[in-house]
Amino acid sequence: TYNNLALATEGAAEAGNGITLYGSQIEPSTLGLTRGDKVRVTLLKGMAKYQNYSGMYELTGDKNATWCKIEKLGTATITEVKIAATELVAYQAMAVTIENASIATGGVWATTTANTSHTFTAAGQNFTVFCKKSTTENPTVFENVPFVATTGNISGLAAVFSGKGQLVPRN
Repeated sequence: TYNNLALATEGAAEAGNGITLYGSQIEPSTLGLTRGDKVRVTLLKGMAKYQNYSGMYELTGDKNATWCKIEKLGTATITEVKIAATELVAYQAMAVTIENASIATGGVWATTTANTSHTFTAAGQNFTVFCKKSTTENPTVFENVPFVATTGNISGLAAVFSGKGQLVPRN
């Protein structure tokens, strides 16, 4: 996504196998990267830093300095891990599925004017599904797409904001 590159260990099903790189230098569209690309990341000593941003663990660096190098190696198989909504924080940056998720009312996934959050419930636990607003740099497949109140499986990337887990759908 825009200025975020979510990386996970290929084939991993255990929590703790994902990390997010953040910054304009790792913008996936600029690097020609798409979902499922296998990459090698080289962090430059003294330039890359690890941070906790509202509960989300990220690798980043100064926007005016080269802090990492990314090489595309091929493609990888992405298998979503089935988790409970309470496990989103532990699986951050990994592709996950929450089964039997429901939402009480319908709506629109995303707009061009505001980030959009929706509250879903699974196994009695509320969780947030977050869709970023659409921009020229980062168009979204969710823009002005309606959804209805329903129950089903929902997949996306596990993320964290303000210390709480959230699901960020991709397609």
